[in-house]
Amino acid sequence: MAAAAARRAALPGQGTTGYRLLHGENDGLPGLVIDRYDAVLVLKDPHPWPGFPT
Repeated sequence: MAAAAARRAALPGQGTTGYRLLHGENDGLPGLVIDRYDAVLVLKDPHPWPGFPT
């Protein structure tokens, strides 16, 4: 995750407020996606979480 964050570190300084922080397979974490929309982070994880209602 640190490598993914380092690759995208310059984006906020370019005036971009929406971008993908983590892109699953491309960043070595299959299925996990984290998007940033201004001050909001959206996490998508297709794997079931124990005890979480489906």
